[in-house]
Amino acid sequence: YDNPGDFWLEETFLTTTYSDKVILELCSYYSLTEITEKSKAFEAKVSNILGSMPHGLSEFDRELYLHDYLLDNCSYDNESANAITSNQDHNHSAFTSYGALVEGKAVCQGYTNALSYLLSCVRIENTSVSDVSQNENHIWNTVKINGNWYYVDSTWDDNAYDDAGVAYKYDYFNLTTNQLQVDHIIGKTYSQLSADEITGGDDGLGCNFNIFIPECNSTEQNYYVQKGAYLTGFTNEDDNQMGQELLNAVQNGEEYFHIYVDQNYLDYSYAVEHLFDPYVYNYQYYVDVANGSLSDCQLDYSASIVKKEKLSVITVKLEYV
Repeated sequence: YDNPGDFWLEETFLTTTYSDKVILELCSYYSLTEITEKSKAFEAKVSNILGSMPHGLSEFDRELYLHDYLLDNCSYDNESANAITSNQDHNHSAFTSYGALVEGKAVCQGYTNALSYLLSCVRIENTSVSDVSQNENHIWNTVKINGNWYYVDSTWDDNAYDDAGVAYKYDYFNLTTNQLQVDHIIGKTYSQLSADEITGGDDGLGCNFNIFIPECNSTEQNYYVQKGAYLTGFTNEDDNQMGQELLNAVQNGEEYFHIYVDQNYLDYSYAVEHLFDPYVYNYQYYVDVANGSLSDCQLDYSASIVKKEKLSVITVKLEYV
């Protein structure tokens, strides 16, 4: 976990007792020649990724850049995932940072290791946490941004789509524990388990556990808080500001318009009603504001929306006439 760039290591190992010492021998999937060749390819790829990253980015934007690179250049390896589930031979590299970054195919462990390694390269503290999500064994990252810890699950961000097949991309970007636990189970740490639970005792297999689980209770660096249109009310000033935010989304070529409802000011259900109820329909006003500055295209008043109450977000799919 501490060295996700060491992609050649097996998870099994050998031990030998000598005098009062226990000697631990790590095992490799590859020969020394293969390790040398693959390491060169891995280091070249990482150097290219980091060299293409703009200078002077904040911690949040460095994390976002690396997250987006991974999603744009890696796809989920269903074949390897199915093979491991059925105890068949599988592609080892799909479970590694090498598979995710060099081969562009990985399962959750590969996504997690790749993001962890890249984050470490740009001095962002992080670790990984595992247990279950969507009824499958799963692993994902935690990151420390501006002094607070957050969960980020790049695997599910790369596999969440609307009915039209367009990826959402950011529903698992910097979540709190409460937000994550809607569809993730966070495993116990080793300190919460007995020795027999960890080792399996004399007869069984040990259970999975985590080394460190940070407290994740801040929403400040959540993607939608940072990048979404921030809704706090329905005054004329609020409406004009939201209209300008909608215009910016169109001019930036966005397919979606994300509205973050600050529940310190507005109840979520109340906000949805006022935005899209046909008798109130504040969203229509936002469209009027945006269309007043658009010449090449015009937004349609109709809108298909996705309510993400756990994130306090309303996602609008932009439609044009």
